[in-house]
Amino acid sequence: MSPSASRSPPPTVVSWSRRDQRRLADSLRYGATGLVGGTILVALTLVAVAAAGAVRTGEYRLVAFVVLALVLGGPFSLVVLAVVASRSRLRDLFPGLDALRLGPLVLASVVGAAAVFVAFRYPPVLFGYLVAGLLAAVVVSARNASGTIDVETGTLVVPTGTGEERVFDLSGLRSVTRHRVGGVVVFRLRFVGTRGLSGPSFVSVPAERAEDVRAAFEAISNRTSDASGVSSAASAVLAVFGVGTLALAVGSFVLFSRGYSAAGRTALGVYVPSFLAFFGVLFLFVAVRSRR
Repeated sequence: MSPSASRSPPPTVVSWSRRDQRRLADSLRYGATGLVGGTILVALTLVAVAAAGAVRTGEYRLVAFVVLALVLGGPFSLVVLAVVASRSRLRDLFPGLDALRLGPLVLASVVGAAAVFVAFRYPPVLFGYLVAGLLAAVVVSARNASGTIDVETGTLVVPTGTGEERVFDLSGLRSVTRHRVGGVVVFRLRFVGTRGLSGPSFVSVPAERAEDVRAAFEAISNRTSDASGVSSAASAVLAVFGVGTLALAVGSFVLFSRGYSAAGRTALGVYVPSFLAFFGVLFLFVAVRSRR
């Protein structure tokens, strides 16, 4: 009997789990919550300073405005905070909040307030925060690898970390490649057409489960048709929108870099081009992914 004939078929359900970076995950959770708390702390400090200055100069109309804004205005107003004050609502807004301790949380909020202040003074630092947060989240997600593949239904189930599960439909899976990174194997999944926009692009598993996971992915990909659901014309339109939006981003950067004060150049010359560039890159990303 040949080796191929004696080889057993891949299992229909493959599960894996690895959680060895709890400290890093907790640090990321404290950091994100600290930024929210720091933003609230900075906002309250600004309100208090404005109110004190208004009382000192006799601008009582400004005091009345500050009081109304504190009670009714914005997501951090007293009315909104009173509505979400129950533990159940706070748990929904901030998953994992119950696991945080008060002392480190207060310290994280103070550090977050300092970080927010630095971002106000130097706006490019804000993008550094975003990049650092995304990289940390990717590392935590890769190290805390767990999930289940059901070959029969063609689905991937991944826990979200809040006690719930997210189900991905793997129909349209075209190819799978893998890369070994220490004790983790990262699978790169490619889908047909627009399926790649909703399907997972990367899946990390412990190295000892990599062969079973690979066999399960390949069993699903063997059932996939090569037909794409997006026409060349639609992809071309998306690409044109992307290039045009990037051109607008460059033009706005040149325009807003001249004829304004230093503060105006910082606000308009950084945020507006960045906003346009984000959507330009997004259009191009969708155009490329829809044709692969």
